[in-house]
Amino acid sequence: MSGFGELIKNYRIDNHYSQSSLANKLFISQQTLSDWENKNHHPNFLEMQRILKILKINISELDN
Repeated sequence: MSGFGELIKNYRIDNHYSQSSLANKLFISQQTLSDWENKNHHPNFLEMQRILKILKINISELDN
């Protein structure tokens, strides 16, 4: 994985979420999620925690 944005995108796709449906679960806009996936912005700590929980990402995977 080359970064957190790519990790989010890959897990989102693996878990069968569209950008819109995942954004709704995270209480953010689809544009915000797109920005994260495209490395234009980064989620804050609380948003990152929600992403990890919803997509069932182990925090150790962030080191890769």
